[in-house]
Amino acid sequence: MPATTNGQTLACPVSLPQVHVTGQNDQGQAIVQWSYECKETVYPEHGLTNHHLYTTANLPVDLNNDVDIKDHKDWVAAGKYGLTRKNGTVCRYVNFAPSHKPLYHRTQSLDFGLVIEGSVVLHLDDGSETFMKKGDVVVQRATWHAWSNPSSTEWARMVFVLQDCNATQLLYVTGISTGSSLGGENTFAAELRRRRFWACYLVHCHTTEKQALFEPIGDIKQVPLPWPEDDFQNLACTNAHTYLEAKQANGGVFAELIRIMTLWASVVALLKNSEIRFGDRVTQIHSLHDKLEHWRQQLPTHLQLTPLRMAQSADFVPNILLINIIYHQSLCGLHASIVPLYSWGGSGDGSWLTARQLSAQIAFEHASTLSAFFDVLLSRHSHILSATSNFIAHAAHCACVVQMPYMWCRNSAVRALASNNVKVNAKMIHVLAKYWRFASLLEVHLSRLHRLHKKHPSQPEDEPKFSDPKTLMNCQTRASSARANLLEFFGILRRREGGGYVKSGEEDAFRVEEDETESSSASSLLVHAEKDPQSQTSSNAGNLNAGINTASAGPYEDPMPGVEPQQEDPSSMATLPAQWPDLFTSDSQTFDMFYPFLDPGYLDHLGEANVGGLQGNGEDLFSLYDFENEASNGLEPNI
Repeated sequence: MPATTNGQTLACPVSLPQVHVTGQNDQGQAIVQWSYECKETVYPEHGLTNHHLYTTANLPVDLNNDVDIKDHKDWVAAGKYGLTRKNGTVCRYVNFAPSHKPLYHRTQSLDFGLVIEGSVVLHLDDGSETFMKKGDVVVQRATWHAWSNPSSTEWARMVFVLQDCNATQLLYVTGISTGSSLGGENTFAAELRRRRFWACYLVHCHTTEKQALFEPIGDIKQVPLPWPEDDFQNLACTNAHTYLEAKQANGGVFAELIRIMTLWASVVALLKNSEIRFGDRVTQIHSLHDKLEHWRQQLPTHLQLTPLRMAQSADFVPNILLINIIYHQSLCGLHASIVPLYSWGGSGDGSWLTARQLSAQIAFEHASTLSAFFDVLLSRHSHILSATSNFIAHAAHCACVVQMPYMWCRNSAVRALASNNVKVNAKMIHVLAKYWRFASLLEVHLSRLHRLHKKHPSQPEDEPKFSDPKTLMNCQTRASSARANLLEFFGILRRREGGGYVKSGEEDAFRVEEDETESSSASSLLVHAEKDPQSQTSSNAGNLNAGINTASAGPYEDPMPGVEPQQEDPSSMATLPAQWPDLFTSDSQTFDMFYPFLDPGYLDHLGEANVGGLQGNGEDLFSLYDFENEASNGLEPNI
């Protein structure tokens, strides 16, 4: 099949290969069951072509009822050719044009490559070049590599069989391979390599993937945790190694970030498990609760943070805030998951009311604490916002999910607390949308969530521990994906079927079963936001301060839900002017373990034009929150 590149014709000189697939006839005799001519796929920009000869979807391959043949035909018909197939194999010809230049890449596969025409050069990232002639074989074990054709006149052809594998080889890449002494060395070079390994581990936890997927990469229990920050700054370690499951701490924030993220990943794994019985789920929730409390008790004092201590501190490391936020968010989400009023799902049959009431109170208290943290962060530490993790926006959103029903609470103190806290959380998300596109998407969700609660106010009597536990089952709407939105961080960006990430415009924006008119209007929210983002941004700044006070629970102390907060002089409370001032000393983004480089197409989910302007339908998120009027109106019971 001819093609052109740089004005020259690109065509493989040999005929299209014929593929013959065997089988058995009704008499059990071997036959050629299927023969076909394998078409050529041309990549003129890369100077190569290939033929996808045959593929399989799993190992061992299922040959019964010709499952493998049907699967290969479907894969070819779909036309979405990847270099490899997850859990399967790919057999292909690759044809390199004369003077083909090396293109470095890596695949998660174990590849057998055989040169059958011409010659090629194997390039590796250590600078080596290996000449391969016709008949030579390479076993390519998921390394960074490239191919080139040294001939200026002749084509080269290789046949490859690619097999999916656990190929990250992170311990090898970082130099902490099996038998290496680097795992226990105290040199600065070894520490740098270990930190690269742990950074990748944090990204894995952050994606809410199964922890088992990381286990083949290396035995994380045997890799020392990072040095304390003072030792790292001094380029020498003065402390003994500590490990992930060790009881003692080394005082380093990086080490504690790894530990708390491991626990958070366990929380998400439990909540994603839909097959567990409810009684067993409650047991595991409290088991994880105990582990989180144990982590908190073992945390060095200088890493423990409360809203009051944060307000009194002139400066602190953002990651110290982060580990404390993850702790509270883990407990908040863990317990909220079995309360239908919060999670819009789960078993709403009226069983386990005492357990649900306890979990509802725990989630409510930790959500209030999160709001108090955000209040202090916005009013007294705004200079570090550009270095704040995207996880903060997620935690602010979850705190809204738990507290928003109480904006229509019959207890005025609880109602005021919830209203103030939701406003603080909304502002936190809005501010972080300047740095994180994901936070902009959360603004859409928050606006939608408020409209749903406004339409179906639950009107609880008091905070959970003083209310009838049956009111916790009062979820008048259903959203099958709410738990993912609440807990999985990037769960709203994942496909509910088939895996992978959604495309722009397909984000899961609280699919709720309502009347047809409302549902139709709601389903268009993201579409309007993407089609006309400019129409939304102009009004945002002007409406931002409407009815918003950054105070959450009065003085900066750990909030006590249900107790009317002591109010400070309103003039002393930090508020934002009608137009946003330049609160940020710099727009530069410092390195963050949670930077979303999960997938090459991740940043395409929201689009360049949508940053900071995703409210949708012309409704400013903050203009929706006329809390005082809504709260009073919402107290009228539905008779």
